Amino acid sequence: MVFAYQRFKEIVEHVPDQSNWPFRMMTLCVYFIYPNVILLVDPYSFDVLRMFPDNDKPGKSRTAQSFYIVPEAVEHFKEGGRQLPNDSRV
Repeated sequence: MVFAYQRFKEIVEHVPDQSNWPFRMMTLCVYFIYPNVILLVDPYSFDVLRMFPDNDKPGKSRTAQSFYIVPEAVEHFKEGGRQLPNDSRV
């Protein structure tokens, strides 16, 4: 599943040739990997969500999240005064 960012129209206006579009900068891609994984890909990072059933409580589940950031984005976060999560991976 692909979601367009608000700046999608602006990029299309400035880069008319579709083969030159910076796809990753224009979209959020969501991949559903059977049976229990969701992969979210955005311009600066990607998340891996893994869901597992709770054996003791039917109808409940447990989610494990891993967050990975592209090395080029680390400085962007630091310059903005934002702290990266301790468990984020570069």
